[in-house]
Amino acid sequence: MSFNPNIPTSTDLPSQSQGQLLANFTALNTIFAVDHLAFNAVDGGEHQQVTFNSVVADPGLADPKCSLYIKTIAGDSELFFEKYDNTAAANLVQQLTNLNITNLVNAGTAGGTLYRIDSPLGFTIFSGQTNAFTGAGTVTFPAAYTTIFTSIATANDANVQKVSSQSALGGLTLHTENSVQVNWVTIGII
Repeated sequence: MSFNPNIPTSTDLPSQSQGQLLANFTALNTIFAVDHLAFNAVDGGEHQQVTFNSVVADPGLADPKCSLYIKTIAGDSELFFEKYDNTAAANLVQQLTNLNITNLVNAGTAGGTLYRIDSPLGFTIFSGQTNAFTGAGTVTFPAAYTTIFTSIATANDANVQKVSSQSALGGLTLHTENSVQVNWVTIGII
């Protein structure tokens, strides 16, 4: 069933076009229900998800508009955001998906795993889990931060409460009272 935009015409009598009008209402409800709750549902019209079709170029919007859309990058659909920046007098385009995640070897004395996530928003996350150790241990970042927003370290054992950390631009200094693995994350700008 498809929507017919030519119903009713000016010469149609409601009694004669009622079936066509009902068919149009049913078609509208069906079409609108894609990614939304249907008109006739509780909370009708709210989004269930948002599905995008690929575009070939950035929209090039004028102020005060902004756009969320996808482009194909290296064969994959990636989500982008574009806005007009009055200060720069230019459109700013930012890719929001396809974070670059790298599994690295931890060069610090605490050992373990280390992951680097480079966000398209401009910040870098280093995170990982140390080997079990007692006393002091270090985690050395593969690249030094210029700014650190936050750093968190917790014991990988619910019974161990004593873990402390001190962040620096080049790494973390950790301290445990018991032999325990430490989960940690640091967010900042390289």
